[in-house]
Amino acid sequence: MIKATIEEMSYSAEINFPCTETQLSKSLYELKMNPEHLCPTAKIAQIEPSELSMLVDSEVSLDALNYLGKRMDGMDKRELNQFLAVLSCEDLHEDWNLKSIIDLTFNLPRYTLIEDTSDLERIGLIHLLNIRMAIPTSKLENKEWLRTEGQKLLDSGKGISTDYGLLFVNKEISFEEVFNGKTFPPYYCDTNAVVTAEISYGDLTELAELPCEEIAIKKALYRLGAESISDCEIELDTAQNISENQWEKICATEQNAGIFALNQLLKSIELNVSTSENTSESVSVEDPKITM
Repeated sequence: MIKATIEEMSYSAEINFPCTETQLSKSLYELKMNPEHLCPTAKIAQIEPSELSMLVDSEVSLDALNYLGKRMDGMDKRELNQFLAVLSCEDLHEDWNLKSIIDLTFNLPRYTLIEDTSDLERIGLIHLLNIRMAIPTSKLENKEWLRTEGQKLLDSGKGISTDYGLLFVNKEISFEEVFNGKTFPPYYCDTNAVVTAEISYGDLTELAELPCEEIAIKKALYRLGAESISDCEIELDTAQNISENQWEKICATEQNAGIFALNQLLKSIELNVSTSENTSESVSVEDPKITM
């Protein structure tokens, strides 16, 4: 979680990220800003964790900060320590900003963090899983190989001491730009989402997890640069066990009435994965234009 004090003119508000659109709108109201602003920015006066202190006094996108909060919320303890160790490591001489910090969340394999140097087998395991993402079971059972790899890493002498342990930069893995600074990289974080919608405009894509707060879809359209949802291509998918009949009705609602109608429909019904026929009801929602 990110805890930040945000300032706009002489007003301030404390916000915990990630937060819902409703919570963010309430904070914008406290800052005397338009609570329905589609691209709110403000200055960071204070922030926790302290590893993000390079953002203090910066004017940042609050939606991007919220996205970073979601990315951090999805990390396990090892990944979070790895992330914070990189940000706190002055020896890397990186000029971090919100965009590159978001990119870092997608580039953790470039950095190996060893918190305990006493177990060579575990060191080898942590390092290899970090850079390879997966290891065959036959390799995992080769403890001597893991110990050798662990010793090799320590013997490289390239570990940088941090408050979180020894940090190694895996230079053979390049740091990739994933966030273009405009549209957010797809990230599935709502386990209750019934439908995911990839909204494309030109060569840009945004992901919406439905049902959601309507302003989230409007913000996605604004970031895409689209005036209306009718100008976009939409591809639906789901991880839920929805019956074929229900899925056909979901797709038909989007095609005939639009994504805003589908979003309202998914909010208004209790979806029964096996037997519900409620999706047959008709919903008509005007396609909202993007305005500031």
